[in-house]
Amino acid sequence: MGNQASKLRSAEQPWIEQGQKKPFFSISQFKLCNVVGKGSWSTVFVVKDRSSKQKFALKCINKKKHNPGKIKQLLTEVSLLRSLDHPLLCRFYSEFQDDSKIYLVSDLMLGGDLRYHIAQNRFQESVVCVWIAELASALIYIHSKGILHRDIKPDNILLDEFGHCRLVDFNVASRLSQKTPDGKGFVKGRVGTPAYMSPETLVHSISYRESDWWSLGITMYECLLQSRPFSSTMVVNWIRSSEKEKNSLLETMCSSLELRNNKQLDILSKEARVAIRGFLEPSIRNRFGHHENNIPNISFFSPVCFDTISQGKWAPKFRPKSGKLYADPILELEATF
Repeated sequence: MGNQASKLRSAEQPWIEQGQKKPFFSISQFKLCNVVGKGSWSTVFVVKDRSSKQKFALKCINKKKHNPGKIKQLLTEVSLLRSLDHPLLCRFYSEFQDDSKIYLVSDLMLGGDLRYHIAQNRFQESVVCVWIAELASALIYIHSKGILHRDIKPDNILLDEFGHCRLVDFNVASRLSQKTPDGKGFVKGRVGTPAYMSPETLVHSISYRESDWWSLGITMYECLLQSRPFSSTMVVNWIRSSEKEKNSLLETMCSSLELRNNKQLDILSKEARVAIRGFLEPSIRNRFGHHENNIPNISFFSPVCFDTISQGKWAPKFRPKSGKLYADPILELEATF
């Protein structure tokens, strides 16, 4: 599978270097460089290890601003990250604390997030094919570890300097701790970003492995068409409605999450249309990803080799501009270390 030229390029260039995870235990080990992200309860800095001169991403969380529940959620995320090691996940190195902050050290991704890039340009299917294949490989891996991500979206996908996708932000990820009578793992709760939630998550407040594949389908659609297939307003209104209102709107809600007459798909190739419709199949039994070993056989992925993709060695079709910092300069003024 895949064309020979891309295989040769990937062999010539070690796109993702594998190495030992380095332990960090103190903020004094780093030199602060600049800010690359700021969320509601954390700030992400570019820092340089004083000994190796290597740059990392340092996420700083102010403990005093957040309740014990939030801190417990963060430490759960750390526990999950420690258990994962895959070329297409953002590598986690260390967690340490002082009196006021919790610090998380991970790989520095210099290429910005997919949200930024797809807002700037509409990408060819060949570019998106590699992105979605890399994300699919990462999903298959975390699912094999019994973990659901539960928030797949362009904002949580970063590009490295070579253009590889890295799945990040396991803040609401969860282990598949419960099982149905037939042994199928699931997690309870309507968690994640509403526009990317699967029908079973929205309607029944339950998520399966297939729910992550639905979210990947929304992401794929957005990468190719620069819009989402379903109304975000409709989804948010459903979540905010009372249980009585939900019951009366159930049929309307379910029918609105179907791609029956979507005309935007007409401009895409047959292979792309089949993949999107497969990922966005309302029935989890018929959804692409129900049998994860069949994912590499999806026709949209025929240009790539999944074995090479899963090693992080397939040459991306898009590479971010070297030397460009994909962050808002105003963050420097707002952030405190």
